Amino acid sequence: MEKLGIHAFVWTGSSAQKDLEAAIEISHDLGYKLIEFPRLNPKVFDVRAVAALLRARGMSIAVTMGLPESGDVSSEDPERVKRGEAILTEAVTTAGELGAKKLGGIVYSMHGKYYSMPTERGWRNSVDTLRKGSCPREWCS
Repeated sequence: MEKLGIHAFVWTGSSAQKDLEAAIEISHDLGYKLIEFPRLNPKVFDVRAVAALLRARGMSIAVTMGLPESGDVSSEDPERVKRGEAILTEAVTTAGELGAKKLGGIVYSMHGKYYSMPTERGWRNSVDTLRKGSCPREWCS
């Protein structure tokens, strides 16, 4: 049977260390076995401490995200694609360090409204970025 999970932002709208820890504790105490975090900035919380708390509570984690317009990997603008690739690389690294087995969400384009279909070049940029992305061994085996 799949684990029942809950999003951390049900308990907090913050990515501060104390708030992430509180979200884990509340979720655990209520019987949840999985918590979902939005893509987090690893510069504002202690990744190892959060990973250790998850392990200590026997909880799994899933990470979700959406790329900003400035990091749209389906863009024709090489600088946007490069920023998006850096965001994705950091997200995969952080998710792996947290012990996540899944990184989901909008990883192929920006999270926002488009007014036209992607161009062939934009589509190719997205595919190429996702193909060359770093992948933790346990995710890609």
